[in-house]
Amino acid sequence: MSAPSVRHSDRRDDDPPESYVSVLTPPGRAALATVVVRGASAVHYVSACFRAARQVDWGTLAIGRILFGRFVLATGEAACEEVVLCRQDDETMALHCHGGKAAVAGVVQALVDQGARQIGWEEYLHSRGDDPIETEARITLAHAKTQRAAGILLDQLHGALRRSIEQIDDLLAAQELVEAAQQIDQLMQWEPCGERLTSPWRVVLAGAPNVGKSSLLNALVGYSRAIVFAEPGTTRDVVTVTTAIDGWLVELADTAGIRATADALEATGIQSAERERAAADLVIWVCDATQPAETMELSATATHKMLVVMNKSDLLSDANEPFPDFIATSALTGQGIESLLAAIAESLVPHPPPPGSALPFTARQQALLRGTREALANQNLGAARDRLALL
Repeated sequence: MSAPSVRHSDRRDDDPPESYVSVLTPPGRAALATVVVRGASAVHYVSACFRAARQVDWGTLAIGRILFGRFVLATGEAACEEVVLCRQDDETMALHCHGGKAAVAGVVQALVDQGARQIGWEEYLHSRGDDPIETEARITLAHAKTQRAAGILLDQLHGALRRSIEQIDDLLAAQELVEAAQQIDQLMQWEPCGERLTSPWRVVLAGAPNVGKSSLLNALVGYSRAIVFAEPGTTRDVVTVTTAIDGWLVELADTAGIRATADALEATGIQSAERERAAADLVIWVCDATQPAETMELSATATHKMLVVMNKSDLLSDANEPFPDFIATSALTGQGIESLLAAIAESLVPHPPPPGSALPFTARQQALLRGTREALANQNLGAARDRLALL
């Protein structure tokens, strides 16, 4: 039995609460797509468009029941899409249709015409009222680019951070304020890692012209990203590439060689290089191993982390290690590249979180933890527990 069609424009103030439709599968072509309808009117909207292969009593349709049939699209009864339908709970219906863009758009539009409001999958997850940390973990996990980041987020999805928050709340309830503060501090030590699970660390290659910065960038990522030419000053603009180093997402930036120049275009590139250095998480200062005295001079104003690399070390005739305090590399032969990659990872994350660690991974979580810690520092137990409860 089909329910009568109800257009969104016909809704009255006494109509049922708003229901939502959302596409849960990624955009683009695929074999199948999942469209979910949730809300008090979900069954009403779906039943208005769904033509089951067998007669359905929507009033007694069991939770978990799977149905096959046709879904009438927005263009009318003649345009239908074959779907598999499942009633997930009293207010949630999941439709599985062909994964083509037109099929998905037609199903969604038909439900919007019935009165459902289309929302993104992130908003849909938030609307379900699940544990907020679990919801944020699901959303952030979809944007993870490396296996390490995915593993850390899976730990949080499976309750690592939630268990830690509950332990802190138990300590606050028992007025064990010192230990509670220590546990918050332990969580907050991972804040830089949490911020970089989906956004890359910024690593800038800098130095004088013609020391091999572009060649070194290409050697680090394993393919030719930057143009390499023997003429000094070839690199004018900032060339970037994103890669993974020891499981951490890293954006490497090749910048113009720093020197005094009358060339206006090169001078602009040097200014860009200086800005990149100032904003970097780590600077790799590249020197020419055959002319160390000419390329070793570092910026006196540098306050960021820095690794000094002696490139072109394959051109040295001395078999002994000539630069024991620096990293000797050859972008041409690959010498020292693995050591440089390891040094980059160690400089960015000296102490990676062990597997299973609780870790705040969103700005919201970190702000609430900082607020809780501040309230404890001010001896305001009530405010501390209120902020913690928002997690």
